[in-house]
Amino acid sequence: GQPDLGFGGGGGGGYGGGGGGGGGPVSSTRLYVGNLDFGTTEDSVRQHFLRSGDVQDVYFPKDGDGRPRGFAFVTMADLGGAEKAIQDTDGIEFEGRMLKVNCARPKGGGGGGY
Repeated sequence: GQPDLGFGGGGGGGYGGGGGGGGGPVSSTRLYVGNLDFGTTEDSVRQHFLRSGDVQDVYFPKDGDGRPRGFAFVTMADLGGAEKAIQDTDGIEFEGRMLKVNCARPKGGGGGGY
């Protein structure tokens, strides 16, 4: 009967949860930005991410009716900017929504995944 000292596990507090494990090396300059408000524009997202570094591209996937799907992909100019952008924006409130930002997984697997 060891006394339970209350620090078994813990699991990292969910920072960067599931998106590259938080603080790990960033493997891609392409970022997934989730939980966007449907009224958010590409320009406002670009301006937000410019605080972290040079933004090469902002892509808003649309559904079949041309409506935004509530997420975007932002491509930063370099890995340093991508890493800073994740630190600066993941879990931050933007236009009333808590952003979820992590490294975009490359299309076509490339690392097991699902």
